[in-house]
Amino acid sequence: MSQVVLLRPGYSTVGFVPNLIPELLQSTDSSPLSPDESLMHVAILQAMQALSRARPNPGVGCAVQLGEAVVAFGATEKYRLRHAERVAFDSLGGEFPKESTVATTLEPCAKHGNQPPCLELFREGIVDRVLVGFIDPDTRTRGKSVRALMTQGTEVRVGVLGKECAAMQLPFIVAMGRKEPFIALKWAETKDRHLFHPDHRDTRLRITGPRTDIFSHRLRQRYDAIVIGANTWIQDRPSLTARHALLPDLRQPLRVIIDPKNLLSHLPDLPERFSDLSPPWILLGGERSPPGRLPPGVHYSTLPGNLDSDSVIHAIQEAAKTLGQSIQSVLIEGGPGLLGIFLKSHLFDVVHRLRSKAAQVGRLNPDFLEINRSVRLSSMDLGDDLLDEFISPELWLKVEELQSIAQPLG
Repeated sequence: MSQVVLLRPGYSTVGFVPNLIPELLQSTDSSPLSPDESLMHVAILQAMQALSRARPNPGVGCAVQLGEAVVAFGATEKYRLRHAERVAFDSLGGEFPKESTVATTLEPCAKHGNQPPCLELFREGIVDRVLVGFIDPDTRTRGKSVRALMTQGTEVRVGVLGKECAAMQLPFIVAMGRKEPFIALKWAETKDRHLFHPDHRDTRLRITGPRTDIFSHRLRQRYDAIVIGANTWIQDRPSLTARHALLPDLRQPLRVIIDPKNLLSHLPDLPERFSDLSPPWILLGGERSPPGRLPPGVHYSTLPGNLDSDSVIHAIQEAAKTLGQSIQSVLIEGGPGLLGIFLKSHLFDVVHRLRSKAAQVGRLNPDFLEINRSVRLSSMDLGDDLLDEFISPELWLKVEELQSIAQPLG
């Protein structure tokens, strides 16, 4: 496994983690940011507020500086509403200040859609400098706005905290390049690398601490669907919500249970087990017809006979269509069997691994979940637990290709 850590300390796929867990601010060992990076950091904090509500658009942040003061900022609003640059622009009375610097985590769009192009906000001779975190992967913009700004004489710097901005846009980068959804794997493991108690598989094992819950719930709100196996649901009965994410425009993910052996259909108290869990849920089982006494709010679909990672994703997408939902990103949360299907086929884009510094069951587990081919994206101490994120080599290559577009521009 590569030991390379691509992001600066404190940054992850959800942005700057100490902003979610203030206790980490004192313990995050990071080199000082330059003035341009400090302004982009403000824009990143704004983008963090938009990652849930903006889908399927990218969640973008923008910050405006005049002299040494940040005078405005903005984040992408709900789908079809204003983009981050326009939010900041409107807060200033419809004009960026003369001689100001504008930082945006993603290149301003150059296309007409539900909103007019953000490029139109940057009139010649008004804004002194534009800082761009990452090039827009959408081919309708990809580098066009940067070129237009430079042509009109505006100073443009591309790639300011570029990797950190790109990490927040990974699902959007994937959506612009392929039809299949963005796939992430997440698990919590003990200090001795177990996902469950090896001697008592039916014993619920609390692995991570409350700070990690805050991170995990912010992570969940990034995804369209959260997926677990039937054994995990029977043992833990997780609600799979993002209730601790603390966002004003929180959008809960669609929750999916994979049950190829129809374990849930044999539970005598199946309706009661769902009684205090908010809908909707999707149950994907091995039987052609749904189990009897299926609770309201639980929608049943049949899994294909050959259970592999591709068929699981396809079944989730088809089931979501019956609820009028489109699935562009999926988070697989466990258990070991379901995670193993995706790891063995290398069908994942990102891994979020949480490891307890204290919880252990007494003997070392063979590391069958090692991510041998992946690149370490981030690594940080969350207090009671350690967070490591990994990115597939194929996706990181795509990020580097987009970064190479920026090099001759900025």
